[in-house]
Amino acid sequence: MIKQIKTYFLGLSIAKKMLLGYFPLSALMFFTALYALSSLEKLNTINESIINTDIKLIESTKKMIDSTLAQELYGMRYIILKSQDMKSVFYERMYDFKNKMEEISVFSDIDAASKVRLKLLHDEYNGLFMTWFRDIENSTVEKKSSFESQIKKKQDELISLIKKINLKAHQNRNQKTLMTAAIGDRAFAVIAVLCILSVLFGIGVAMSITRYISGAINRLKVATHQIAEGKFENIPKINNRDEIGELSFDLSAMANQLKNLKEIHLAASPLTNLPGGVSIENFLGKRISQGTLFAFVYCDLDNFKVYSDHYGYASGSEVIKATGLLIEEVMADYGEKDDFIGHIGGDDFVIITSVTRYEDICLNIIKKFDKMIIDHYDDADKYRGYITGKTRQGEEREFPIISISIAVVTNEKRTFRDHIQVGESAANLKEHVKSIPGSTYMVDRRIRD
Repeated sequence: MIKQIKTYFLGLSIAKKMLLGYFPLSALMFFTALYALSSLEKLNTINESIINTDIKLIESTKKMIDSTLAQELYGMRYIILKSQDMKSVFYERMYDFKNKMEEISVFSDIDAASKVRLKLLHDEYNGLFMTWFRDIENSTVEKKSSFESQIKKKQDELISLIKKINLKAHQNRNQKTLMTAAIGDRAFAVIAVLCILSVLFGIGVAMSITRYISGAINRLKVATHQIAEGKFENIPKINNRDEIGELSFDLSAMANQLKNLKEIHLAASPLTNLPGGVSIENFLGKRISQGTLFAFVYCDLDNFKVYSDHYGYASGSEVIKATGLLIEEVMADYGEKDDFIGHIGGDDFVIITSVTRYEDICLNIIKKFDKMIIDHYDDADKYRGYITGKTRQGEEREFPIISISIAVVTNEKRTFRDHIQVGESAANLKEHVKSIPGSTYMVDRRIRD
């Protein structure tokens, strides 16, 4: 399972690796923020409860006690002074109490029994005053001591109940305050731990990704230095399937290509820049070992030595270069991508192509060569159609315009062991072709194992 995960991870692009690496960090930061917001919401809810419930309840109960005491004060003054103003203030305080009682009736912190008892005690308290007021107003006899003791007793009960409610509100407020402190401390500790973990994880992810990328880049740097020094063996490879792995693969391919180009260059003809003998042998050997069908086309110029002696080395070199360019042009038009052009040396050229292409190639080389070569003679020789020169035996005689002889050997009907056997067959056939006047080509159609 771990191996599969590692393989999958290495196959991701760098951008996806970084995104995947930072995803847990982002998730950790998200949960940190979520926990912080959740804690703040709890604190806000508790604080709202303290402000809108407990503090209001404490303030309301204090005012209810003040109203109760004020009722007693102004009630007694009315009884003594018989002043309607005192009686009016008494009723004002009574209604103040009732209003506050209605306000606190919505708070769930007060149980229903306390709310009912509070209203009942206040009604009884008011009732005692109302009865005393009527007796005072309708009779000259004052029952002061009797009413006063009853009112005092009822007032004590009422204030005692209000104080209990007030005390409970204080206790709730204190408890909620402690809760906010505990939530704040816990939130601070958890958020601090999460932040530290986020920082450590972030540093770990950054170091891991940086180490991975820098390590791969350093290996690529070593590889480029080796290539720059001409060392194409043991190029460091990165097996990852991301951009760096692709770059490493391309770099290895480039190193192999440069190695091949270097080998070709070292074996190439300095005159035509075409691959020489070593490259020809390697390419032909590869075709033989692969068992693919091929046509080995051997091109040789007739009467070239006499031309070079007559016009000079420089003119002879121009003819060879022109022939090489001509062959390349023909191959570009009639050859295939994987075909090969080589220059053995002197006036000998080699083409390795498919068995379906060599006929068009040979015919067009002959056609273009005969048209091109005449331009390398002066007007007098063109007119005569020959030049005079000496044979190898020193005899003076006439030599025709340079022609090209082409020998073609294929493996359609025979098997070759190696490049030497192919070369020998082509060389033997070339000698026969050269005996025929003018530019021509011939195919070895012999069947031989």
